[in-house]
Amino acid sequence: MSLQQPWLLILLIVPVLVLIRRWHGRREATIVVGDSRFFAALPVSLRQRLRRLPLLIRVLTIAVLIVTAARPQLEKVTQRITSEGIDIIIALDLSESMRALDFAPKDRLTVAKEVTSDFIEGRLGDRIGLVLFGTRAITQCPLTVDHGVVIQLVQKAQPGMLGPATAIGMAVATATNRLRDAPGKSRVVVLVTDGNNTAGKIDPITAARLAKALGVKIYTVAVGAKGQAIIPGPAGKRYIGDELDEDTLREVAREGNGKFYRATDADSLKRIFDEIDQLERTKVEREKSTHYGDRFEPLLWAGVALLMLELLLVGGPLRKVV
Repeated sequence: MSLQQPWLLILLIVPVLVLIRRWHGRREATIVVGDSRFFAALPVSLRQRLRRLPLLIRVLTIAVLIVTAARPQLEKVTQRITSEGIDIIIALDLSESMRALDFAPKDRLTVAKEVTSDFIEGRLGDRIGLVLFGTRAITQCPLTVDHGVVIQLVQKAQPGMLGPATAIGMAVATATNRLRDAPGKSRVVVLVTDGNNTAGKIDPITAARLAKALGVKIYTVAVGAKGQAIIPGPAGKRYIGDELDEDTLREVAREGNGKFYRATDADSLKRIFDEIDQLERTKVEREKSTHYGDRFEPLLWAGVALLMLELLLVGGPLRKVV
């Protein structure tokens, strides 16, 4: 909300001065007998108590009309984003090992979801989809420009919800299939995993070659500190070794004309996504416009109503009091 002529608000001092002058300008009547003064102890009627109501209404009417003259307006800002657009599928590993606590104080999946969500939020003008995988791979969200929906689905993902194993090949194939007919200038898969391919009917290298044939680029992001990691559970904690198959993930990235990354902590994972964000950029043009709609009509009618109320009171119930 804004005012077209805000300088008119200076005139609000007028009703304030009127109120002060009229409110304190009258003196109470007294009776003087000799050297003593006695206030008349007569009961005060309701009409007497309301004798200043017309003054208050008049002052309020003037104030409302002044604000009305200042032309209150409602601003509506619209922003149009023009971009050639990049189509991106995030393939996120939900295998049981993503519960490992080597990204202390959080587990691997929690950190991956936070960093991925930040990445998605910053991709203005791009279509983004989500593939989740464990023992099997599913398309959780097709390509969309509604990034809020994708982020919500990322945050709801839980380890083990698609089985304990890791179907990397199926994840790459599912993501590639979603991008096959996408119209974007560039089509990209960002694969986030902490293990090796232990499930699925398609091996990762074959899936990567299929992606390459269809013009889909693949970035592989391996998460997990080197050495042992702790996985909490109802029966107590257990230890897992470094099960990450770097060689296969490097080959998948090479076949997909992308790049392989290894994140051993939260900070390095953030830097990796920042780099991918810079590598996969397209020109984005923003056109911002502001529209103004007058909102003085309600105030104008309120002022008229107050004026009519004052006239009714002065000409009716309070005629002899004012």
